[in-house]
Amino acid sequence: MDSVFANHVFRGEQVILSCNYSGNVDNLQWYRQYPGSRPEHLILITEYSEPDLSRRLSAKATKDLKQVHFTISSAEETDSALYYCALQPTVTGNLRTLYKNLACNINLVTLSRESFLGWDYKRNTEGT
Repeated sequence: MDSVFANHVFRGEQVILSCNYSGNVDNLQWYRQYPGSRPEHLILITEYSEPDLSRRLSAKATKDLKQVHFTISSAEETDSALYYCALQPTVTGNLRTLYKNLACNINLVTLSRESFLGWDYKRNTEGT
């Protein structure tokens, strides 16, 4: 399942990105990707830890609802990027095996200086 959500927000606004999953998952991860760059690992959430990234960035898993949320408390221009929610196992490899993500949500966050409040777009490619 791949879903794409686009959020256009103003500087200083709170952004909450959500990821729903199914099955039993040992860990959840969030990545950020700037245009022209490779994805950057932001946080690993396990059953035993939900660390804060900084004063502005945090993540929380709600296991009974099978959701994980990534929050940007006060958006800045440098937060404009693609954000990925990945379930364990992420892409890993050795000499014999290469595993792909079980599921991934992609969230696009862009900041707007105009009075336009924004729009949301969802693409679901499930089954393709």
